[in-house]
Amino acid sequence: MTGWRCGWTIAPKELTSAFNTIQGQTTSNITSITQKAALAAVSGAQDSVVVMLNEYRQRRDSIHQWLTANPGIRCVMPGGAFYLFPDISGLLSPDGLKTSAESAQALLEKEFVVVTPGEGFDAPGDLRISYATSMEQLREGATRILRFAESLAHHKGGILNVASVASFVPGPGMAVYHATKAYILSFSQALHRELAPRGIRVTALCPGPVETEFQARAGIPQGYFPRLLARSAERVAREGYDGLMRGRRVVVPGSDNKVAALLPRLLPRGLMLKMVSAFVRRHQS
Repeated sequence: MTGWRCGWTIAPKELTSAFNTIQGQTTSNITSITQKAALAAVSGAQDSVVVMLNEYRQRRDSIHQWLTANPGIRCVMPGGAFYLFPDISGLLSPDGLKTSAESAQALLEKEFVVVTPGEGFDAPGDLRISYATSMEQLREGATRILRFAESLAHHKGGILNVASVASFVPGPGMAVYHATKAYILSFSQALHRELAPRGIRVTALCPGPVETEFQARAGIPQGYFPRLLARSAERVAREGYDGLMRGRRVVVPGSDNKVAALLPRLLPRGLMLKMVSAFVRRHQS
């Protein structure tokens, strides 16, 4: 019951007993008037419940639509309660607001909007927003939040360059391809550092094999790359975008590909050349 601080559980006897033990040491009993209100809520007419369910659904859908109009704000549609947890990591940057806690404080100071930072809920990068208020207040709050978000994005942007795990290894038999991808990786890392003071993110996306038509068009036979390393194009794109929004310098999708990218740093260069050459010859024969 909103504002009454009253609720109950339906659970096995053993679990309820544990609840009672914990609650008995951490909270006091609810007031008598709250108990009366709870009794009236469950035993009285339920017409108002349907009305409020519809009202909260409209509020939820509206505030969700308004906020997610900004590409830097992502949010899962909640299935209950009256809170949104928008992910604002796309608005954070190393040279600006770095955390959702800093963003919540800045939003209060600049737009006089109160939200709760996600750090308190083990959700850094998120904000908690209550929609237990009128549509007019929600519309005004959303307008201010979006204005605040636009101010953070002013003179900022992002560059996502597509390299490859081939960037990390020499490529006998595919020398030009590997060298080109290595250039993209090096170029992107330099730009990441160079453009950071201007608020521009630069990320190098280094996927392994991607499930597209590339291999067929390039004349690469099916099964040339280990199936274990393959990722869908959608997944690779999502991980690359998330990495860009979080200000990461390099993104290598998939733990297997991360290991493949790490090997050249651990093994002698000559040994890597022999391994790649043997791999290419085996699949070209």
